[in-house]
Amino acid sequence: MTKAAAQILSPTRPVAAARHGLADDLRRFALDLAWPIVADRRLAEQILFYRQLGTLVKAGIPIIEAIRLREERANPGPLKAILRETLHHLEQGGRISEVFALHPETIPPFQVAVLYAGEAGGTLDEALERIADCLEAEQRLRRFINRNTTYTKILFVVAQFVIPAFSAFVFGGNVIGVLWTSLVALFWTAMVICFTFAAIRSATARSPELALVLERIKWALPAVGRVAREFALCRFGRALGTLYAAGVPLQSALRLSGAASGSRQVARAAEEMAGYVSHGVALGEACLATAFFPPRTVEMMSTGAESGSVDTMMLKMADYLEDEAETRAHQVGFFAAQAFYLIVALYVTGMLGMAGGALIGAFVRRG
Repeated sequence: MTKAAAQILSPTRPVAAARHGLADDLRRFALDLAWPIVADRRLAEQILFYRQLGTLVKAGIPIIEAIRLREERANPGPLKAILRETLHHLEQGGRISEVFALHPETIPPFQVAVLYAGEAGGTLDEALERIADCLEAEQRLRRFINRNTTYTKILFVVAQFVIPAFSAFVFGGNVIGVLWTSLVALFWTAMVICFTFAAIRSATARSPELALVLERIKWALPAVGRVAREFALCRFGRALGTLYAAGVPLQSALRLSGAASGSRQVARAAEEMAGYVSHGVALGEACLATAFFPPRTVEMMSTGAESGSVDTMMLKMADYLEDEAETRAHQVGFFAAQAFYLIVALYVTGMLGMAGGALIGAFVRRG
């Protein structure tokens, strides 16, 4: 493996340009602050890019022309700038993966590795389609989570605006003033949440140990922790199956899949597995030796290694874990919504009781 290939297939490759100083810290903080808003849009943009580029390449259009067409149609932003740089690099005889590897904040190592394997094996169109399939699966997960929090969001709005306005109306208060106060409170609450989210992301990016501690706390939570664990394992399995099918070496595929899982614990276990595999240990035995993965995952990895179909078994494992995690998430969301309903109902009952008492008191005084 060449030095360039080793850098491309490394999940911990250095960022193209080192960032230091207050200006760079503020830039990263701004990116972290905007991440919840732009993440879904960027994911949809990447899916469209890989799907359309794969279609163009499969139709026999030269890769330079295909990249030029996608660059012209891309929306202004990081991806358009990367495509412009890629087009210039291709004209000089380079590869797409070489440019994409220089932008880890926009193009994750997992995608770069699949692209590199496709370019090296002459199956770039298949590699592009595999990336698009994997990103669409990630998009389904995000949309599922958004759907299951819709009722909670609606109830939050009701508790924040409708109930205070109703109380003000019943007790003869200033309804407009109450609504404005609620709006201001919501704004500052959202700002605090966003800044807290950004601060945590920045802190965990600087301190892997802090990220590991926070993740362990999250995984220890009842019900929610198990769902988070299953979603992380789902991403790991899907990434491993996609990378292995693309022809990425098993050790690199394990490390990249651990990084793609979004979990520090899974990444550490995958790194440990890669170490065992490099010493000749079978994949199933390496998975068991980590003492981290569930028995079903160990069993499916062993079956895949013995049958020579690691990619198929990993993708099946990802589908199974996704279904199981979605079922649990439905249950957690249902019980959380019921608890919120109960709180709102008790609050409304209290308001009605106070309003009824006030009306009775007014009638008594008039009498």
